[in-house]
Amino acid sequence: MRICIIGAGAAGLCAARHLSQNKEFEFEIFEKTDKIGGIWNYTDLVDLDENGQPIHTSMYKHMRTNLPMEIMAFPDFLIKYETSFVSHTRVLQYLNEYTKHFQLYQYIRFNHLILNVWRNENVWKVSVKDLNTNQISDNTYDSVFVCNGRYSKPKIPNIKGLENFKGKVIHSHSYREPQPFKDQMVLVLGGGPSGIDIAIEVADQAKQVIFCHTNDKPFINLPKNIRQEISNIKEISENKVLLKNDNHFTINAIIWATGYHFDFSFLDQNCGINVNTNGRVEGIYLHLINQKFPSMAIWAIPMTVIPFPLYNLQILLFIKCLTRQLTLPSIEDMDKDTKQDLEMRQSLGLSERHSHKMSGNLFFQYCDKLSQIANIEPFSQVMRKLNKDIHVMRQNDITGYKNVNFHIISDKTYIIK
Repeated sequence: MRICIIGAGAAGLCAARHLSQNKEFEFEIFEKTDKIGGIWNYTDLVDLDENGQPIHTSMYKHMRTNLPMEIMAFPDFLIKYETSFVSHTRVLQYLNEYTKHFQLYQYIRFNHLILNVWRNENVWKVSVKDLNTNQISDNTYDSVFVCNGRYSKPKIPNIKGLENFKGKVIHSHSYREPQPFKDQMVLVLGGGPSGIDIAIEVADQAKQVIFCHTNDKPFINLPKNIRQEISNIKEISENKVLLKNDNHFTINAIIWATGYHFDFSFLDQNCGINVNTNGRVEGIYLHLINQKFPSMAIWAIPMTVIPFPLYNLQILLFIKCLTRQLTLPSIEDMDKDTKQDLEMRQSLGLSERHSHKMSGNLFFQYCDKLSQIANIEPFSQVMRKLNKDIHVMRQNDITGYKNVNFHIISDKTYIIK
């Protein structure tokens, strides 16, 4: 079985690690840059890379993980860490160690850009450009693993008057360090992990940060020069912003921490995958498998997850589908399951744009469902407990929780070091 893996980030590497254990598979990874690691490759560049391609990474210089490596690492490659919440450089080092340990470099074709993927006579056709030679080749595969990530195509809000603003406007995708905002009035929009991280970082240099978000609860114990506004933006003028709660501020700069679009631009329409106007991926079963053509799967669709262990679980399930150890439901039944998942989310008050969000108990419910379907051991109790406890710690001490270190002593318990 010939398999194409798109991307040598965490998911693509994990796919290669498991496929390499089975002689039934012949596969290769196409990576558009000259490095493994995907989004974990920090660069000072913010527009185009050396090959003239859009910068993929959204890493900022001082970024640290918001999950401890004790639960973030792949379950079959656990190593000791200096601290629990590590820098992006340490995660990249970990992925390099993983790649070397499982001898994965031999499968990677660096500087190869996927141009198009389409379905043709029961096989997958993949058009690839060698960025070193500019040569284009068409290849045939039995299965496609789409592992191109989901944090590289910024989502920019459409706000009245934005075109009139005279100050600096960037998306968190292009944010690298706080010094350019020294002594300025800066508005940060978005209450996700990047939004809160960047607001706190910028506050160290800025005169004041107006931190706008629509989360259910306010963050507590923020730096004194962060003004928190639980509101969206109504209108922007040359140097002012008016919020929907009618508060208004004079500002010098805006940082959008407003998330990302899925980028499946290389998938032909006949692949059966579509992203609707609300950001929901249509035609996907279990937030993973192409319903129309189940020999294709797409990683990093679910949000608010523990990524590496989830990728590992999803890959083990999908490989069981490819080897026929697991029989998938009919297209009609897959569609029915997907609709039930959407209705369940709606019953919880989640909008369609959160169709793939795994907040609260949804993440482990989803993982347990995958484990049950594929007859794979579920995640440990200590992972569940530590993940839940970290959420509480983050709520109570947003500026200090990353200074805590953990030590897992069994499948059920951990201690704070």
